[in-house]
Amino acid sequence: MSNFKYQNHNIHYEIYGEGKPLVILNGIMMSTISWHQFLQELSKNNQIILVDFIDQGKSDAYKGEFYTYSFQTEMLRELFDYLKLNKVNIASISYGGQIALDFSSKYPKRVEKLILFNTTSYINEWMTEIFDLWLAAGKTRNGEIYYRATIPTIYSSTFFKEQIKWMKDREKLLIPLFSDEVFLDKMERLVLSTKNLNLFEQLKNITADTLIVASTEDYLTPIKAQEEMHKEIKNSNYILIPNAGHASMYEKPKLFISLILGFINN
Repeated sequence: MSNFKYQNHNIHYEIYGEGKPLVILNGIMMSTISWHQFLQELSKNNQIILVDFIDQGKSDAYKGEFYTYSFQTEMLRELFDYLKLNKVNIASISYGGQIALDFSSKYPKRVEKLILFNTTSYINEWMTEIFDLWLAAGKTRNGEIYYRATIPTIYSSTFFKEQIKWMKDREKLLIPLFSDEVFLDKMERLVLSTKNLNLFEQLKNITADTLIVASTEDYLTPIKAQEEMHKEIKNSNYILIPNAGHASMYEKPKLFISLILGFINN
């Protein structure tokens, strides 16, 4: 567990194992801890690099009012330079996938393979409405309201029904966090950083072998937008997971691990 400095911000990262480097990028509400349950399998034959974006986990809160997703992209570039990683493999989900798209299109020679779980290259009117709901819920400073506005749409109805105890335990864990004003301020900046995202025209610049993974019950990331990415990214494959939602790595953990290792190491 280490830190490096980026524009006067401490950035937290973790490295596990040896072998082909695989960088895993967080979704918007995630941190490096979110991936620890997968490390035993993922790090057997690969060097796993986890990183908290600015305003996530153990990285610093942003020392200003506002930034865009490209601020996170350039942080990644400097982290890779700092770690002397000339070329990497990236597995990512949601917000992390958007940063991965931006990085891979701007620095195509630095990415060998790219995996995008539940990721879109642009924010449409429907997703903007969802983000506006999150922002409004955050303004209430009420953890239960924020939970109800955000979490139900992240998981599939199938998972919710089958894992109701897990979801209720999750609720007890998250509501206190969602009541914290510092956390809510961080979430507001993270949401605003991606709210006007549009990387669609940059997709043609990506040269890495790419795996796009969508879910049939993803209520945040339209399947159509992921199919469009598949058409635009030259060397891409597309997989649709049945009966899974936006948080596909938690709903289908064994499949998540298999897809990553199978694609990265073949």
